[in-house]
Amino acid sequence: MAFGAPILLVPLGPFEVSFPPSDLWVAYLYFLVLHFILRGLLLWGPYEGLLSKYGKEGKTLWKQLWRIVKATGLKGVYGLIVSEICLLILPSFLALSTRLLFGPPTSPWPTSQNLLIAYIILFVCWSVFEIRDIIKTRRSVNAILHSSNIINTLKLHPSVMKNMMKTFGWGRNS
Repeated sequence: MAFGAPILLVPLGPFEVSFPPSDLWVAYLYFLVLHFILRGLLLWGPYEGLLSKYGKEGKTLWKQLWRIVKATGLKGVYGLIVSEICLLILPSFLALSTRLLFGPPTSPWPTSQNLLIAYIILFVCWSVFEIRDIIKTRRSVNAILHSSNIINTLKLHPSVMKNMMKTFGWGRNS
């Protein structure tokens, strides 16, 4: 153990979840869970607002998304949803499949203080970039949500909307 006896130890088959983490792999999973929660909390409101503003009458998610595409004139809404789902699921899937494929890690926590600090710095940098992407997505969705008429906004402020659309790789319908 890196910090002494674990406060929480839950054996789950080949996995052992402990707090504080018993190895770097469990610490990585904790960061994945933290980023998943942050993304869910910070983006839930704008996405829900977008669906309630433009997709009110659609009974399924796909019909609501279709109404958003028709109301805003923007392409790429489906790509946005697919990329968000991939950002939420893919890192966890890769971590779990790697763990199942290779088994438990053979290296425990690093004993070198410099290596431990380097890992912490990498985790913090990863978190900063992840939060930056979350905030950029949130601002872009809020820009669509709070514009009263998206087509007029596109005509009046093309540079603002161009930057917002570039975030998702969206384009305007002509």
